[in-house]
Amino acid sequence: MSMYAFEGQTMILPIENKLDNPDDFLDNFGVLPTTMCLCTLFMTAIGFFGYNAFGDKVAETITINVPHTGLYSVVNVFLCVQSILGHSIAMYVVFDMFYKGFRRKFTIRFPTVSDFVIDKGFRFFWVFITYLMAVLIPRLAVLIPLVGVTSGTLCALVYPPFFQIITFWEDWKLNLPRRERYFYIGRNIFVILLGFFAIIAGISANIIQIMNLKVN
Repeated sequence: MSMYAFEGQTMILPIENKLDNPDDFLDNFGVLPTTMCLCTLFMTAIGFFGYNAFGDKVAETITINVPHTGLYSVVNVFLCVQSILGHSIAMYVVFDMFYKGFRRKFTIRFPTVSDFVIDKGFRFFWVFITYLMAVLIPRLAVLIPLVGVTSGTLCALVYPPFFQIITFWEDWKLNLPRRERYFYIGRNIFVILLGFFAIIAGISANIIQIMNLKVN
């Protein structure tokens, strides 16, 4: 659940800051709980019906199993468009971090180009580059878990409790009883160790999978 919730973190703060009533974001039926429930139901339905239709023959992505004829081809096209547009939304924070520096240098060399063209061109370029990587890199489905189990697990399970200990260490010493302070520290250490265990297990499983692919 922690890893799953981690996926949408790049959009949480930008959306919350731009809401008319930011306090409603985390309500029981607010933006975050509602969208997470809908995404969970949608992904569960895709997995259930996909496996129910194709069984053990289900491919790495469900679009591979879908026939490439008639209406199914239209569905595949819309799925590709959705992936491209959705990827640009997921990369919102990354684009926002690098865009200002890029725009400043770009306008010095090309002062007549409008900000709209620069902004959309910058976003389109990087979305297109990542799309090409997804298309051209062989066995990408094997490499994605290898990256996710390392950097993703570090960001989701290792760094947050580690930084919490560093940030609130003095506050815990001053304001919390010893037992409660030890509980927080022990809980965070447990999560950190769990993260390292997930990294080691994930890397081992991915290496075995890559070796099996080479043998076959």
